[in-house]
Amino acid sequence: MGGLPDPRPQLADLFVQLRFHQLAKELIAWSLVQRRPWLHLLLDTLSGLLPDFLAARILQEAKVDPWITPHFARRHHFGPRRLGPKGNLKFLLPGNRARARALILKSWELTNTAPGSVGCEEKRYPYLDQSLVEFVLAIPQSQLLRPGERRSLMRRALANIVPSEILSRRSKGTSARLQMVTLDANWHEMQHIFSNPIGGRLGIINSELFKEALIAMKNGEQHKMIPVMKTIFLELWLQETVKRNLIRLPDEALVHRSQAVSVA
Repeated sequence: MGGLPDPRPQLADLFVQLRFHQLAKELIAWSLVQRRPWLHLLLDTLSGLLPDFLAARILQEAKVDPWITPHFARRHHFGPRRLGPKGNLKFLLPGNRARARALILKSWELTNTAPGSVGCEEKRYPYLDQSLVEFVLAIPQSQLLRPGERRSLMRRALANIVPSEILSRRSKGTSARLQMVTLDANWHEMQHIFSNPIGGRLGIINSELFKEALIAMKNGEQHKMIPVMKTIFLELWLQETVKRNLIRLPDEALVHRSQAVSVA
């Protein structure tokens, strides 16, 4: 719906369609909004047209978090996986392929969400309605996302329905503040959990680097918040599986030896 101000799929469409005059205008407009050179934006756009194994080496979103051990990341192909599902997405335009990937990822995420505690509770996701998805994929991306405007089509459609103070606000707010406060309130418990984390003993994470990321998040840095929270959830899940004897921890000497070989 144009909530994420990423113009690259839209610019890629213009490049594939050979609409170079419009591409130049959009590049200038978006470079001014994002305050970055238009050449960098163009290179990022063209990188997204490369095969996944090449794009994973270039694109920023394919970069693996620094606390994930290189051996584990290579073994499980973290870089290409971060670019989204491959699949046989039969769209001619890269913008539609990008939106289809985002839709599949969100569907997976919501499908794997734990059910509510109440047995009769039923969850609905209106933005995944088939009619809405087909409509959004059928209209030009320029209707959804414009330079300096988030959710452009939605804001224009609700112009005479929703008060202008709400439509024109820059952000609807996030849960970032709540997560930082929660982390600060449970800081001693987090220190205890990650003093010798199971993820580190299994060779998944570098404990010291993750502790640095935890401290940064506690001090207010938000750019790594989601991967940090996912790593915390992973560690809690690992502890529960070990407690139930579902997995067996390897000898720590073997783990350190394999990590040393990986770094070498």
